[in-house]
Amino acid sequence: MNLSRYLLREALVSAAINALISVGFFVAFFRGVDPIPVWGAGGYALDFAPQSFAVALMSALVPGFLARRALAARTFGTCSVPSPARVVLRALAWAVAGLAVGGGATALVLWLSGLETIPATPAFVLKIAYGAVLGAIVTHRSVAGLIGAAR
Repeated sequence: MNLSRYLLREALVSAAINALISVGFFVAFFRGVDPIPVWGAGGYALDFAPQSFAVALMSALVPGFLARRALAARTFGTCSVPSPARVVLRALAWAVAGLAVGGGATALVLWLSGLETIPATPAFVLKIAYGAVLGAIVTHRSVAGLIGAAR
């Protein structure tokens, strides 16, 4: 299988799944709140921290195990197969990086915007887009790194 196509497919699947998960969490935490407070406990900005960690973790973990299976099946030629522990540790590293970079960047953007509240509809759209984009980036980069290290 062509590696570029494999990475693109995994990134697109990850984007779709993480967009849907973001919908669920947004509805669970912010349903009926309009406008949404940006700052404080339970605020919009703070909610990006667990979202960033969870999206990055699952976007590296599940596709990482799928890539491990593809490597074992020699889908990309003769390669070494990373241990399950290596896949998990790499996913945890991606999760911490997602939390630091994604959570930090969104907090900075929200702080620079000067917003104290955000209307529910744009907040909803931004959360979905953020989950999809972060998921696609982490999946593409983490799986490419895992396969590259195995070659």
